[in-house]
This record gives sequence, structure tokens and C-alpha cells, in this order.
Amino acid sequence: MSNIIIFIPNNEQKQECSNIELFKIIHPSSGLLSYFCIKNDELYELKQLSNENERSWFIENSVKEEGSLYCLSPFDPLFIFINIFEKMDDKKKKLYQPLDIILYNDEILGYSELNKIKNIEKRLKEICDINVLSIENNEVFYKFNEDKVLNWLTIKIEKLCTNFNKLKLCRNLLNKYEASPEDLEIKKKRISVILMSEYISLNLTLKLKDSLNIPEPTVNKVNYVYANDEDLIYNNNKRVSIDEVTGEMKKKKTLTAGQKRLAKANKSGMKSLEFFFKKK
Repeated sequence: MSNIIIFIPNNEQKQECSNIELFKIIHPSSGLLSYFCIKNDELYELKQLSNENERSWFIENSVKEEGSLYCLSPFDPLFIFINIFEKMDDKKKKLYQPLDIILYNDEILGYSELNKIKNIEKRLKEICDINVLSIENNEVFYKFNEDKVLNWLTIKIEKLCTNFNKLKLCRNLLNKYEASPEDLEIKKKRISVILMSEYISLNLTLKLKDSLNIPEPTVNKVNYVYANDEDLIYNNNKRVSIDEVTGEMKKKKTLTAGQKRLAKANKSGMKSLEFFFKKK
């Protein structure tokens, strides 16, 4: 891999970038191979902060022509595991499986790195049913539980709504639309679900929306919320792909994560996500 310029979280500044070992796994949002790393037993995503060719850097005695900036952003590994389980066939999804088998992928070896995440076995209890045959021999088996997943996502939505005013992106989205006191909390939930959809499948997004009992906007109001690309400038439209880091990226039209998923899917008879948030 060619040299890249990376910002590290404040509490990590004293550590050398050379100690970062990046690996590639499928990002649950884009469906593309993306770079991640594990630092201090936690998962981080490598994200691009600036467009390529905006600047150059002097690195020791050489010049780095492609001067994009990158940062390491904390990433909840359960989003990765949810994506892994959802891609399993229905028969396998209903089986109890050991962690090594769940993470095994002979084409994408980076998944095995997730074993290094601190307390990952304990975390998996939030989205899986557990069958412990032997703690001493580490014979623990996991089975995907969609109800637990929806409960876990609901808790995340509630926390996001509680801290809404502390998050600039959320405030910007909310301020773009007039909101009466009666529908403010509902509007926060709608925005939160849209933001959460950047990390989960369309099918799971719709189930989450239904489980939250989010009502449709009233007939006399048109102020439902729908995020535009410019609102998510530091979200998925800035996600790093392998080719961006190695300098081999082919020029192509920029699509949102949802558009990329839908482009690959069989859309016959399928309604768009926006349809479910508009007034009827």
C-alpha cells in the first residue's frame, strides 16, 4: 500500500501510524471492500476527509502527490456481524455456529481480524442467542436473532434522539424543516432511522421503522425529513474504498450507499425507502 496521511483520535496521537495494520472487509452500507483496523482492541473505519489531488505533502525526502487526508473513526462491530448474518442463507442463519465459522471467508481474510475485538463474544449476546457447551474449551455457539437486533437498534435510536442537539449533523437536518412541538420527537426518530439506514440493509431499515411505530406525516404537513447528499458530506459519500487508498480508483459517478444497494437488487415491485416516509 502506498503512503497515506491519517489523522488518529486525540487519545491515540502518541502512537505511530506505522503501527496501524489495515485489513479489508465488506462495509455493511456500501457493500464494497473497505479498510478497517483494530487499535487498542477496538474496531476503527478508515474514512476519507478530503478529495484526492487537492494538495501534496512532503514526507521526509519525497513528495506525496495524492494528498488526501484520512481519519480513523470508531465503528461498532455489530453492524459488521449483522451484515454477515443477513448474507447467510435462511437454513444456515437458523443454526448455532461458533465464532470462527461465522467469520470464516476464504475470499476475504480480514473478517478473522474481528476475533481480536475486546469482549466481542459478550457483545454478540446483544444480537444473537447463545448456546454454551463448554466455557473451559471455549465451545460457545451463536444464532442470529432479529428481534434482538431490532431492540439493539431501537436503543441506538433512543440514544441518538436524546443527544440530538449535541450532534451537528442532526441539528442541521432538523433545522432545515419547521417542526411543531407535537411532531418534534417523531421527526427526530425519522432522521435517526435514515441515518441508521446508512449501516443496515433496506429490509432491516423498514422493519426498524415499523417497530418504532413512526406515524406517517399528517395530511396538512409536507415537512417530512429526507437527507440530501450535502447533509451527509462526512458520511457514506466520503467512505474510503480500496482503490482510493492505492491510487487506482476509476472515475465513476458518486452514488449514495442506498442507491448502490438498490442498483444491485431486483427492484420489480419494490417501493423506495423515501415512499415510506412521505405523506400519503
